[in-house]
Amino acid sequence: MYCCWSAESEQVGHLTETMEVPFDGRFQDGLEHCTMDKGLPVLVDGPTEPKTTYLSSELAEPFEVTLKKATPTTPFGWRVDFLDKEALFVCSLVADPATVVSRYNSSAPPEARIQEGDFIVSVNRTVRDSMAMASMLKEHPTVEVLIQRPLKFRIKLDKHGESIGLDLKFGLSGNSLLVEGIREGAVRSRARQMRVGDRIVSVCGVTGNSSQLLKAMQEHDPLQIDCVRLWG
Repeated sequence: MYCCWSAESEQVGHLTETMEVPFDGRFQDGLEHCTMDKGLPVLVDGPTEPKTTYLSSELAEPFEVTLKKATPTTPFGWRVDFLDKEALFVCSLVADPATVVSRYNSSAPPEARIQEGDFIVSVNRTVRDSMAMASMLKEHPTVEVLIQRPLKFRIKLDKHGESIGLDLKFGLSGNSLLVEGIREGAVRSRARQMRVGDRIVSVCGVTGNSSQLLKAMQEHDPLQIDCVRLWG
């Protein structure tokens, strides 16, 4: 299965301010956590700062998709992660027209196609439990999944040398950073738009794996950060 948890063994690390990543675990046994404490202000909204730009302003209704595999081990043709405890996140789609998802998308209308960045909020009526939903995808040849488009928004800001106060959770093969906690720092004091559960997917036009996103946030000033959020 082309899923984040089923890739070759990956390691987890605690990212320090110097970008050194000591490896001490396996991806499927626990997901990466990092605490970034300096030089990373996010979502500043004030009289002299650009405000948040919403890239998707209307709530798209979730839609249900039935996917059928030839066998339980047949790949779906997507990579998903379960960083969030309540929903799965579609990291990417595999460019292979023979996969289950590609075949579904080829006959679905544009508004009902599965896309990178979508959230899976239900699998076979199981909700609010990403681990259980991941197991359903892995074990069942036929699944009914409920897809929710994300809310997309962009923040532009200058750094102010303060503590960021964000706890970030990420997978080394993933392409987003999940905000798991907000502590004392720039975000709590001046960027109340940021919420636990938001995902950072691009920094100053840089996309890619989690290490690339983190590096871009440290190196660039000013910052342009693109985020996605599960509606609700």
